[in-house]
Amino acid sequence: MFTVFNTASIDHRQRLAYWTEAICETFLSVDCRQQPSVAFHGEMRGGRLGDLDLIDVVSPAMEYRRDVSQLKVHHEEHFQLVLQVCGTGVLQQHDRQAVLLPGDMALYTATAPSSIAYPAGSRTLAVKIPRASVLSRISCREQALSLSLKGASPFGAVLGSLMRESLAWSLERCGTDEARLPNGMLDIMCFAFESAAGMAASTARKSPLEQIKRYMHAHLDDPELQLCEVASKHNVSLRTLNRLFAAEGTSANRWLWQQRLEASYKALTERRVRQVSEAALSCGFNDLSHFSKTFKKAYGVTPNQLLRQ
Repeated sequence: MFTVFNTASIDHRQRLAYWTEAICETFLSVDCRQQPSVAFHGEMRGGRLGDLDLIDVVSPAMEYRRDVSQLKVHHEEHFQLVLQVCGTGVLQQHDRQAVLLPGDMALYTATAPSSIAYPAGSRTLAVKIPRASVLSRISCREQALSLSLKGASPFGAVLGSLMRESLAWSLERCGTDEARLPNGMLDIMCFAFESAAGMAASTARKSPLEQIKRYMHAHLDDPELQLCEVASKHNVSLRTLNRLFAAEGTSANRWLWQQRLEASYKALTERRVRQVSEAALSCGFNDLSHFSKTFKKAYGVTPNQLLRQ
């Protein structure tokens, strides 16, 4: 079993620093941002099973953000599978967002920017998985994998049970080299998340939301694009438009804003523009000051810093 971390014995003035170090040592390098809370308590314990690290985490109200600057300095090569036990989590990666309720699972990579927030604290079971162990089991691009899996789904129920049993086994056997249990769990995990992604894509092709997204993406450079205009173009009401995006855990405005930020990020990193203003204006931002502040909040660096790298 790896080192047990618990903030209970730590002076309250040092708890955030202690917890940040514990998270970075156990999982990956992230910026730990404390959320408003009446108490700060965090603890972890876990074990190892084959090539997997399994950790039971009680987290304070916190946002864990991994941005571009950390990716450049800390090259962690693994996936994290998270089972929400208590509380609510909000995960963002690859321009997608997943709201995790108790029983739900999420899979995300250390090789791309991400954030996961627990506004009121949480308890989760986490599995740290070597990246090669995932990529060798999937036929799609890793970015195409589903971000989350509902615990009430058939494979979600099976995978959740396997995660709990695997953690109990690792704690009891203290680092056994038995490979069949983790291999079986990884096979089920990859099949479940790949299947969920396929079903979501099939549903999207039948939904007007996919056409709406394509239209909005094609008009990212128009700062005057109005949601009422988008709704009218696709013969739906504004209320229906908002409901379609709400079903994916976001809003039309938030989705459009994220797409514009991502497009500007790609334009800067791929050196398709020579000036920050060019990236901003081509993606529908007409307030350069606001664009720079929002960009830094999302990616941890300013557009100018990114362009100079």
